[in-house]
Amino acid sequence: MTQNNSGFLLSSILLISERLTESVELNRIVTDVEIFEHIEKPYLTGRIMLVDDSSFYENADIQGSERIQITIESAEEDSTPITKTFFVSKVEKIQKVSDSNAQTLMIHLVQDVFYISSLKNINRHYTGSRSNIIGKIAQNFLNKKVFLTGKDRSVIEVIVPNLHPLEAMMWLNSKAVSARGYPFYLYSTLVGDDFRMENLGDILLRPALNGGKDEPAFTIASTKAQDTMNVTLQRRIVENHSMNSQENLLDLIRTGLISSNYEYIDTLTENTKSFSYNSRKDLFKKLIQDGILNEKQKNPQIDFAELIEDKTIDKFKPLTCTYVGGSMAFRDSDTAEGFTPFTYNAWSNSYGEYKTGADYKLNVISATMDAILKKNPLTINVKGLEFIKGDAHRTIGNNISVAFQSTHNKAPNLVDEKKSGDYLIYSVRHMFKKTVDTYDVSMNCVKIGNLRRAAK
Repeated sequence: MTQNNSGFLLSSILLISERLTESVELNRIVTDVEIFEHIEKPYLTGRIMLVDDSSFYENADIQGSERIQITIESAEEDSTPITKTFFVSKVEKIQKVSDSNAQTLMIHLVQDVFYISSLKNINRHYTGSRSNIIGKIAQNFLNKKVFLTGKDRSVIEVIVPNLHPLEAMMWLNSKAVSARGYPFYLYSTLVGDDFRMENLGDILLRPALNGGKDEPAFTIASTKAQDTMNVTLQRRIVENHSMNSQENLLDLIRTGLISSNYEYIDTLTENTKSFSYNSRKDLFKKLIQDGILNEKQKNPQIDFAELIEDKTIDKFKPLTCTYVGGSMAFRDSDTAEGFTPFTYNAWSNSYGEYKTGADYKLNVISATMDAILKKNPLTINVKGLEFIKGDAHRTIGNNISVAFQSTHNKAPNLVDEKKSGDYLIYSVRHMFKKTVDTYDVSMNCVKIGNLRRAAK
């Protein structure tokens, strides 16, 4: 067991393989452990770096099928150990240490569920909602449960086309939307064993983890904040942050996600389901009605009052987007029974098929909401101790409150209302560095609205 001054313990890093007579404890030679979570991936990935000064690589004969079992603990009271099993996916790098016979190895890891999924294949017919089918696949092929938040719309019939189980689950989830058009995310977490399939609308309605009255925000580092004796506040000082690729509204306009015309062609009847899409009316109005854009953070990241050639941007229709829609692949009538495709309306939808233009529009709403969420990403680095207590999941899929100080020299205590606010944790990189006794977390965060009011 390795305990560090920063309050984390790497209880065990075991190499497990049927080719070895017994498991090998790697704690002595591992210098760095990284674990990655992402809200769009139903599996974790990782990386370990080790110093080989005793022919470990030669004797272990790493081939890419070995398991690495990592157990992490917080040194805080009432903490619960976190154990995750990974497989070696590849040795990324081997480099000789200068002036010695030792070498360093960088080994990339994938969670066991991903490796096991890669050994299996699905070609099977399913009927049900997408979340229901995803749950069946998870249980039958991976022996895991899916924790579902929210309800996805419509029952479908689908033949999973020659996919690995996790691929099939992600493929189905990509078309899952709520009755309001909000997308779903399917992911795995460091704390907990179940998959999570959650509606973005429900996620954004959750209070921030640090949203309580006396809870400090994650604050961009300042001398005043660093001098505090409050342990919780010290942990929430943002040591580094970056904001890259901001305000890409033009990209959203050019892909038809702000306003455009859409048509879906039924190749059987040569009918077209057409509709006009306006994100201001079709998405942002719903976000306000549902309280996702609320009084605290109600300003969307698009100013629909901006005039271009005397029109607001949502009045333009820069694209007509044409797609091949469904063609009643699972109809249960045929011409011998008087089947008339132009009037028949009782078939089961296939993957990505809907009966009306309004149903197809929900997919566009979903894509817009996902794109708007990622419009102004923020990456912050903080101390990680509060994320590994093990009693509850506190990373991806949760909201946190982040405070930026204004850059106005005459008002240093004012909050920057454009950058501050509640953010959704989208991805996390856990960095355990034994050589310098630190555990830091790098979080990629996103938000749907701003505190700042648009200028008038």
